[in-house]
Amino acid sequence: MEINLSKVVIIFFFLVSCAGSATHAEDENHKELANVQKYEWVTEEILQQLSDLKQEVKGLKSDIATLQQLLASAPKRPLVTGPQLVKLHNEISFGDPNAKIAIVEFTDYQCPYCGRHTQSVLPIIKKQLIETGKAKYVMYDFPLGFHAQAKPAAIAARCAGQQDKYWEMHDALFKQQRELVPSLFRATASEMELDEAAFSDCLSDPTVAASVDSNFDYGGQIGVSGTPKFFVGKVKNNVMTDVIVINGAQGFSAFSSAIARLEE
Repeated sequence: MEINLSKVVIIFFFLVSCAGSATHAEDENHKELANVQKYEWVTEEILQQLSDLKQEVKGLKSDIATLQQLLASAPKRPLVTGPQLVKLHNEISFGDPNAKIAIVEFTDYQCPYCGRHTQSVLPIIKKQLIETGKAKYVMYDFPLGFHAQAKPAAIAARCAGQQDKYWEMHDALFKQQRELVPSLFRATASEMELDEAAFSDCLSDPTVAASVDSNFDYGGQIGVSGTPKFFVGKVKNNVMTDVIVINGAQGFSAFSSAIARLEE
């Protein structure tokens, strides 16, 4: 039998080529399988981590629930910081003089935070806490040394108070606290139709200045160093007890919460 050598060569190369292709395909399949197995392993690890995190969150929720139960069962008492007692003397106030709770403010007419309180929070306190009889509001002067017009403004308000216009002058001065000068005090008194001669005499009355100084000294004795500062407490025989201190210009909720705690 005659063998066609050229055909043999062709068949040989064909078989080699097929074998090579099969081997390459098998290698690719192995690689793909390895990749799939790799991603499956990573997915399982992530799922395990998520499961662990869920357990931790569950544990935290349990701890929070326990803390909430402890807080709910704890006796509620007013937060007392600073002085245990605050005496009400030489006071300027509005509201029911026999109210069982008082809100005391130490203020400075040039203090921007005092201005913010006066403009935005005091009207709400007046409407919801003072006019409803829950508390009375007491004002003390605390003119800071670096505010040159704070003490003269406090004196001007007190002088208006001698003609039953303290709070009107108080509000007017805070509205114009960037313009506080003696001429403004007199112009405002004129607008209020005060007795201008009596008002002018009062501005230079040393006893009025002494009242402002007395307020300032007392504030220092009970821990006031900046303004505004508030003391909220129960009142008996002109002395406040169970005192809650509110520092700085805060929202109405700080005052309503203090009142609610004192009423418990």
